[in-house]
Order: sequence, then C-alpha cells, then structure tokens
Amino acid sequence: MSSAPAIGQIIALPLCGRFADFILSKKYLSTRIVRVLFQSVSLIVSACLLIAIGFLRCDQTILISILLILSGITLSFTSGGVLVNNRDIAPNYAGIIFGIGNTFAVLFGSFSSLSTKALTPNGTQQEWQIVFALCAAVCVAGAILYVILARGEIQDWAISEESGSSVKPRETKMNEKI
Repeated sequence: MSSAPAIGQIIALPLCGRFADFILSKKYLSTRIVRVLFQSVSLIVSACLLIAIGFLRCDQTILISILLILSGITLSFTSGGVLVNNRDIAPNYAGIIFGIGNTFAVLFGSFSSLSTKALTPNGTQQEWQIVFALCAAVCVAGAILYVILARGEIQDWAISEESGSSVKPRETKMNEKI
C-alpha cells in the first residue's frame, strides 16, 4: 500500500513535467500561472483523495490502492509546480534553494511518522480519519500559501553582479531551443 503513490508517480511524473513545458512553450499561460495551477491541482486533489481514503473500510484494499495510485499521479503535478519553480525565480541559486526546501520537507516528513503513531494508538478508522484529515489540511494550507507566495520570474535578489541581466527567464530559454 505504501508504494502505491510511487507507482502513480512513476507513470505520471514525466508526463506532467512535459505538459507544463508544453503549456509554457506555447505561451498559453504565464510561468506563475502554470506553477500555481499545477501545484494547486497536485495538493487539492491529493487532499480530497486522502479524505476519501479515510472513509473506506480496511477490507476495501483494491479501492484504497487505486486511490493511492491516483494520489501519486496527482502529486506528479508538482513537477510543473514547486519542483521547478526554484529555477524560475533564481536560476543561479536553484540547487541551493531546492536543498533548503527539501531539508524542511524531509524534516517535517520525519515528524509525520511520529505524529501518525501518536494519533493512532488503537488503529481505529476514526483515528486514521484524523490522520488523513490532518494530511489533507496540510495539503490545502500548502496550496493556499503557494498561490499567495509563488512567483514565476527571476527575483531581484537572485541577480548577481557577475551575471547581471544575462540570465534569462526559463520561458526565453525554452523558446530559443524551439
């Protein structure tokens, strides 16, 4: 069961990233809108699937597995959202930004196992519903924060004197290849 989301991501991760790049290359939407749209779809749909899983009985393993795979597929939309946004806002510092963000993600991910253990001492469905609702609330809060704070253009603080204005936004680099 725990590997089901990874199976969904294996299937969808490359496709979602290419889809985001396609939308950007055709200039259907701005970089910021694509990032916000993909991240919001990822987090909101995943939250809904988590809530639905919480209401299923333990003997409904096939349906739970399908919903977990779908959750992995929707999480793949982050490849057009937050996973590449650091390159949009600071190409020269993208690795550092990713490392800092990933450190916080892993740190809080470690706490999730401990909190799940504390919230499910008896393993009842009601206890698991609380865990899934809490996860869904974190997803929705993350989506709201991302919508408010996300940017799609190089930030002033990311332009160094050495690189000056020679660093081009991602959209420009993509269009040069096409």
